[in-house]
Amino acid sequence: MPTETFEPLLSRILCNDLAALLDHTLRVHKTVVIARDLGALIRAMFAHWQPDKLLAWLKYVTTYVAAPHRQGLTIIT
Repeated sequence: MPTETFEPLLSRILCNDLAALLDHTLRVHKTVVIARDLGALIRAMFAHWQPDKLLAWLKYVTTYVAAPHRQGLTIIT
C-alpha cells in the first residue's frame, strides 16, 4: 500500500480507537485534550476525525536548551 494512502488511514483508525476507548471503556463522551510533541499531532488528527468528541484542546510548547557541554561550548569559571 502506498504511503500516501496508508498514513491517513492509520490516523483515522487511531482516532476511531481513541473515540471507542473514551465512549465504551471510560464512558466519556466529550473531552479536553492537552498535548505536546507527538501527542499534539495525534490531538490534531483527533480534532479532524472526531470533532464531536472534543470540548476543547490545548497545545503547549516547551523549549529545550541543551547543556553547554552538549553544544560544544566550554564553561569558563
